Amino acid sequence: QEHQVVDTDPALSKDKPSNRKTGDVEAAFSDGDTVTMSGFYGIPVIAHCCLEPHGQVTDVKDGELYVWPSTQNVSRYTDRLGDEVGIPQNKTHVECQHMGGGFGSKFNYDRWGVAGAMLSKQTGRPVKLMLDRDLELMTAGNRPSAYAKIKVGAKKDGTLTAVDAEIWGTGGNGGYGPPPVPYVFTKIPNTNIVGKGIRTNRGGQRAWRAPNHPQGCFLTMAAMEDTAAVLKMDALEFFLKNAALTDRAEVYTEELKIAADLIGYKQKAHLRGEGGAGTIRRGIGISMHTWGGLGHPSECDVTINPDGSVEAKLGSQDLGVGTRTAIGIVVAETLGLPLQAVKVELGKNSYPPSGGSGGSTTIGGVSVSSRKAATEALNTLLQAAAPKLKVQPDALEARDGVIREIANPTNSIRWKNACALLGPNPIT
Repeated sequence: QEHQVVDTDPALSKDKPSNRKTGDVEAAFSDGDTVTMSGFYGIPVIAHCCLEPHGQVTDVKDGELYVWPSTQNVSRYTDRLGDEVGIPQNKTHVECQHMGGGFGSKFNYDRWGVAGAMLSKQTGRPVKLMLDRDLELMTAGNRPSAYAKIKVGAKKDGTLTAVDAEIWGTGGNGGYGPPPVPYVFTKIPNTNIVGKGIRTNRGGQRAWRAPNHPQGCFLTMAAMEDTAAVLKMDALEFFLKNAALTDRAEVYTEELKIAADLIGYKQKAHLRGEGGAGTIRRGIGISMHTWGGLGHPSECDVTINPDGSVEAKLGSQDLGVGTRTAIGIVVAETLGLPLQAVKVELGKNSYPPSGGSGGSTTIGGVSVSSRKAATEALNTLLQAAAPKLKVQPDALEARDGVIREIANPTNSIRWKNACALLGPNPIT
């Protein structure tokens, strides 16, 4: 059987194409006041190329599974893995304290996770199974490619009226979801978008910096810049004119103007082809982006001990971007303590569950859960300190290592002395 890897020819697509339509593109293109632009654009498949490849160390002892994976998803890494290897979920333990890059490709246990667990179970020995570089590039997933023939229609004054696009690419040997075109400009009245997937012998598609957004952005914005060039219209003026065709016109208008001012756009911009003489030309382009990411679900335990020490535990992970530090900052500031006074524990599925790290959701999730947990723990401590200070708990605050009365800061008790009032029982 042919080893299919080519994805640049739409004729290679064997699946039923998708089709999205709004309005009537042909009528829009035939309007006498319409100027059209046609272009071919594309970006290839990109491998995540993680410095630390996919894989894990696995050990089965006394009927329980221990896994030390390279993962972006500690809390839910083993979902259904127990079914694959015959070990109950409550006897599966995951720990990942540090990992060398995932970029959207390390959320699941994958085939090598099952293989490692089965080998350990069968041999009674720990098993380390990490993909070598060839296998990593071949099977560990890719950012899908995206190629397109795009025709854009706009009035002579620059108002966008129509987009007709044939988009194709590969998501590996699985299905293919064409990127969102037109991207950001979602209110163009007339569109016809055909999507074609090409199955190739590559790793399946995985997220990379917002699934499908880089592809949709590049295809759309390149075509928009070319349309402005055909109209001999300044690109910033063109984008501002069509901001009304986005879902957040006021936001994009403000952002475009701020960005243009910050980079000195007026001093650097010029119409296409006017970048000076010689073989090297300089220019400046414009692109608009969006992302709907929110903070992911997250739970956190914050413990205040009678000796004054503080611990925060949650089943998140630190991909090297400072998640531990961020959690420590949130808890420390909430409790009025220095950062070094808070011990942050994460990276284990035995801790309160937290979502996988992807789509810029981690800080939004862990900061909320750690803030809420720290606030609840502090409120309990304030209840213990209130009788000592002869005020109600809601009259107190934690600041600079002391518990003090808000209206009378001199009426205070040091943090450790307040915690000692808890007796033998910590607060969690």
